[in-house]
Amino acid sequence: MKSILSTLIISFYFSDCILINAQNLDSFGASKIGSEKELRFNEFLTLTSSNGDEISAKILEVHINEVMVQLRDGRKLEIPIQNLSKSDQELIMKYQHKVEIVEKVDFYQDRVWQSKNGKVLIGKIHRAESNTVFIKRNDGRIVPLPHKILSDKDMKVLKIYASKENLMSNEDIEYLLGLYKWKDRTDRNWQIQLEFEQTPSSDGRKVLSIVHRSHGSINKVKGSWALENNGILFTSAGNGGNDVRWKCPNSKKSRKAIVSEIRGLFNYFGFCMASNLVLVPDN
Repeated sequence: MKSILSTLIISFYFSDCILINAQNLDSFGASKIGSEKELRFNEFLTLTSSNGDEISAKILEVHINEVMVQLRDGRKLEIPIQNLSKSDQELIMKYQHKVEIVEKVDFYQDRVWQSKNGKVLIGKIHRAESNTVFIKRNDGRIVPLPHKILSDKDMKVLKIYASKENLMSNEDIEYLLGLYKWKDRTDRNWQIQLEFEQTPSSDGRKVLSIVHRSHGSINKVKGSWALENNGILFTSAGNGGNDVRWKCPNSKKSRKAIVSEIRGLFNYFGFCMASNLVLVPDN
């Protein structure tokens, strides 16, 4: 009985010590220091290849698909991240994820995605559903990532993506322009047609094919076009200047049309272009 009582007293003593120590740590806002390795710049460390070869190098810069290093002899090299060992890849990818600025994420480029338990992969959004995002890796494989496993940062990225999903990027607009021939009318009585090509033009932009019909005759001119970051399109009839400014659709839900924004009238090789002239796809 005495032995059991002594054991109980000792147990309560250690329990009290643990509680007291825990309370003291909490009051300091302390957290356990993990043994996880962190990426260090400008000091030599050992990098291992996927084949097991090792080099001693300083990491100078980290990009989404490669890392720039400096060897001990001073040489600088770019190493594809995929050629590193799994542990080194994970180390670099976690660093990329940590320093990424959510508000500057480019949804058309690869980025690092990280789960709550620290697993990482590189890819871009293929499609997003209510509870899952599908990521397309460089090898073409589509990987489903349920929202419940993603890090807080990734969920913030998806929230921004959802708000911008229907907005047209320059890539979207260029793709849309190249799909069709754009006319002022969809019936047989059209007068002007623009065709946006991807071929580089002599003035450093892209080739624009202009067709103008008037009184039974057809005039064809090669001009050029350029798209600005704000979705504003400029076209030229071949003189290198911006003859006409066009407003493109800014949302995938908007009407497929481009609208001219010029003052008064402009004689476009025999065709009087007015402000608010609407060109639509010829389907």
